[in-house]
Amino acid sequence: MKITYVQAPGFLYDLFYIFVCRFNEEIRIEAESTASSAEEAAAHVRSVIDRFSPIPDDLHLFFRLKKHGRSFMSQCYFAGFDGPREKLSVGEIIKRLGNRVEFTNKLVRFYFPEYDVQGEAKDLLRSVSPLIDASDYDERTKRELYSFLVDPDGKINSLVCELKDKEKRLDDYYKEEYQKIVEAQSITSDPDDFFKKICGRVGGLGTAPTPDVVYWSVCLLNRHVLYALGEDTLEAVILGYLYDLDAPKDKGVPIPGLRDFGEILSEPNRLSIIELIKERGEVTAKDLEKNLNFTGSTAYYHVTMMLKAGMLKTRVSGRTVFYRLNPKYFEGILAQIAALSEEDTL
Repeated sequence: MKITYVQAPGFLYDLFYIFVCRFNEEIRIEAESTASSAEEAAAHVRSVIDRFSPIPDDLHLFFRLKKHGRSFMSQCYFAGFDGPREKLSVGEIIKRLGNRVEFTNKLVRFYFPEYDVQGEAKDLLRSVSPLIDASDYDERTKRELYSFLVDPDGKINSLVCELKDKEKRLDDYYKEEYQKIVEAQSITSDPDDFFKKICGRVGGLGTAPTPDVVYWSVCLLNRHVLYALGEDTLEAVILGYLYDLDAPKDKGVPIPGLRDFGEILSEPNRLSIIELIKERGEVTAKDLEKNLNFTGSTAYYHVTMMLKAGMLKTRVSGRTVFYRLNPKYFEGILAQIAALSEEDTL
C-alpha cells in the first residue's frame, strides 16, 4: 500500500472552514473545545475570522450549518464530490459553480429535501415560496432563500469572488506555515500502521479492504479534524496538523473515575456549583462569584478541575464562557456504581 500526500483536499477543507467559522462562530468554538480549553478554542476561531475578514453577510446561506453539522457547500461540493478524491480542489469546485442551474437545484434540495427539483424550473421562486414560508428556518435564512431565488447569479458570482480571494490569502498562510506540513509527514512513515490507525477511528472502515493507494492531506486551520473519504474502502483522509492518532479514541470525553468524582464532590463549594448549574441550566464565572461568594480565581480553580474530569461542558458566546453539566459523564458514573452492585456469577 502507498500513502501519497496531496495538498488540495485539505486546503479546500480549510477554505470552507474559514467561511463556516464566520457564520457559525459559537458552534465552531464548542467543537474546538473538545480538543482544547474553551478560551483557547475561542481565540483560535476568532483569529481565523479576523485574519480572513471581511466576508460578505450574503454568503451565510451557503455556509450555515444545519442540524446534521454540514453546510450546503461542505455537503454538496465536498462530501458529495463525484470525482477522484485527489482531484478535489478549489479550482475544480469553482469550475463546477459555473453550472448555475445545477447549483440552484442543489441548494433547493439541500434546504428542502422533499422538493422534487427537475431541470430548469421556469418559476422556481413561485413553487418554492410556500416551502420557505412553512419551514422552521429562522427569519434570516428565509430572507436569504428568497434573495437567492430572486438573483441566483448575483449570489453565485459573489461566492466565486470570495472563494478566489480567500484562496489567495490562504495560500499565503500555507506558505508561511509550511513547516507544519513538513513535520506532519512523519505520521505516514509506516503506511500500514497509518492505515490501521485511521480505520480504527472511522466507523465502517474496521473491516475495509486495504487499497493500493491512500491519498492524505493536512489542514492548518481546522487543526483537530479527522475526515475520511470513501465508501467501501479508504480513498483519502484529511488530518488537522494537531490531530493525535496515538491519543485515546475518545480523547475529548474523559472516562469518568469514581475517585475523581468523590474528590470533586467532597468539596462543598463544588457541590454548590453543580446544584446552581442544575437549577439554571448553565452559568458563567460571574454567576458563581455573585451567587456563591467566590472570588474570580476561586471560581476558575473549581470549574477547571471539573472540566478536566469531564463533569462540565462549555459554550462560548462573545467573550463569555458558559458552563453546563455533561450528562455523559454522570451516565458513566452511574454505570460504574451499578456495576459495583452486580452479583458475581462466576
